[in-house]
Amino acid sequence: MSAINQLLLSLEARDPGTYRHSKRTARFAAALARDLGMRKARVEMICVAGLLHDIGKVGIPDSILHKPGLLSPEEWAVMCGHSEIGAAMVERAGLGEIANWILHLHERFDGLGYPDGLSGESIPRESRLLHATDTLEAMTSQRPYRSAALVDDALAALEEGAGSQLDPLFAPRLASLVRGGGLRVADEETTYAGLTVPMTPLIAGASLAVV
Repeated sequence: MSAINQLLLSLEARDPGTYRHSKRTARFAAALARDLGMRKARVEMICVAGLLHDIGKVGIPDSILHKPGLLSPEEWAVMCGHSEIGAAMVERAGLGEIANWILHLHERFDGLGYPDGLSGESIPRESRLLHATDTLEAMTSQRPYRSAALVDDALAALEEGAGSQLDPLFAPRLASLVRGGGLRVADEETTYAGLTVPMTPLIAGASLAVV
């Protein structure tokens, strides 16, 4: 638990924007996992993975991490290394299974992702779930190089990406969850009621739960 908190504190200090993105991704991922009927312990692990999935960005140079425009191919190659950096950090914290999910979060269902070009169900299930929620969060958040997409447009993009970039089950299920009111994308609430995952001091006292 101390190791998780230290990792989150380092991310918050290094890149507050990525820290906020990670908290929202964790909320989305936990909501989807619960909607899929996963056990509480597995939901908690997925939530931790969401919080830590971008921890490797602490190892990316500021000139790339905070670049206001699109990355060059060379810069993109450096940025893609954050998955392996993060997985190594989480592995050293004693969270081997979660580290593996983080390593493969950016694999694509069609095999065109990174770092290993895995495809279909050879990608860990939890990585595929996290990829869908990470994608939704990224599309609905303001970025230095683009505006946030409207929620309806983001949900349509999720469904269009099912079977290519995204898992054909998780992407439409996530879109359906949002449309049905089971997940409020615009809600910035960062508590996670019902889970027992440790938090950083910034949000201490709030139990990690899905709202």
